[in-house]
Amino acid sequence: MKMIEKKTNGSEHHKSLKALIFDLLYNRYYGVIIYVRIFEGELTKGQKIKFYTNQQKVYQVERVGVKTPKETLKVKLIAGEIENHISPLEGYLEINPNVYSNLYPSDSSHYKEFKKSLEELQIQDSSLSLEAIDSQLLGPGFRCGFLGLLHREIICERLQKEFNCEIITTPPSITYRVIFSNGEILETNNPQKIPTKDKIKSIEELIINLEITTPQEHLGDISQLCQNKRGIFQSQE
Repeated sequence: MKMIEKKTNGSEHHKSLKALIFDLLYNRYYGVIIYVRIFEGELTKGQKIKFYTNQQKVYQVERVGVKTPKETLKVKLIAGEIENHISPLEGYLEINPNVYSNLYPSDSSHYKEFKKSLEELQIQDSSLSLEAIDSQLLGPGFRCGFLGLLHREIICERLQKEFNCEIITTPPSITYRVIFSNGEILETNNPQKIPTKDKIKSIEELIINLEITTPQEHLGDISQLCQNKRGIFQSQE
């Protein structure tokens, strides 16, 4: 195996820090370890950084280094290097959840452990969205956004099996678009936030165009299933 040294443009080091996260992991001793490629600027220990998706919160870099494959600590990292810590590039779209559900610990006294477990899962799975909520009946919990029903099932199972969390879940819901009589539009994933009917002109929800391929003997059952789920038949080939 031959090592290839690639020189970088020195002018890139004096620009503001800009980097792309391509992997990360959670370490119980060090916390979140982020692997990045630096495109502009440089990164040093103790430096304050922000993430493009959440610029309100500032993080401090505890240590920086490279893997060759052995992990080696360094004083600073410069543009062109691939390392472990930093901030994302502009232009990458945030993943939008399609299904929402409330999750609560079965015992409210275990909320801190439940919260920490969900946050660790979110570190490993950026498509999981979290919003802290409080229920008069179930206590503190989270409004969670998932890519779909299977994603929701996987997250709940991981909470139970990997983190030993006993949880309570609410039925899944989707994003609704509420059109008011005055023309204003509200998008919400929580049916409880939909106002009274006298102010509403109409309510819309997401739909999909679906093509189903099936043997002839199952056609009747599938047609009945689609009809029960408010499906609209368009054509048959």
